Amino acid sequence: MNNEAVIDRSLQWVRRFVIGLDLCPFAARVVDSGRLGWEVTPAGDPGSAYRDFLACLEGFVTADQPETLLFVLPEAVPGFESFLDLLEQCEWAIDQAGLADRVQLASFHPDYRFDGAPPDDPANHSNRSPYPMLHLLRHDSVARAVAGHPNPSHIPERNCALLRRMGEQEIARWKREE
Repeated sequence: MNNEAVIDRSLQWVRRFVIGLDLCPFAARVVDSGRLGWEVTPAGDPGSAYRDFLACLEGFVTADQPETLLFVLPEAVPGFESFLDLLEQCEWAIDQAGLADRVQLASFHPDYRFDGAPPDDPANHSNRSPYPMLHLLRHDSVARAVAGHPNPSHIPERNCALLRRMGEQEIARWKREE
């Protein structure tokens, strides 16, 4: 798979869907300032993807930039359950490396489903991306962004309500226009 095409499609999703719908009120600042990094793994299986993630994590914590990074796994974990298994391993690695107070992970997948939610709940789209992705965030950056927001705990509720109001047809229209 062509890394440039993967990044282009993913960036379109970030700009059109995440920023366009204001699902993450902090994303525009990071994207517009060029502080969003990308790593596309060529891995074709979860084990190789995990090794690539570890290398990516090491590079992320030893450098000041990018501020945040999307680790994209276009071929490694197409199934949502295998993605969740890999996510658990990656979170464990962060914890075992003593980085839990420095790095946070967010997760996105084309078939993302919140625990206990039905697959057709439009709210699931807040974490549905064109490819499986792990979003590495620096805790200090998140803390600064959250401190400047009037009600950060309301963001997930607002997103779920917005996407449910939009419904599958309107969400599909937004996604077709990516």
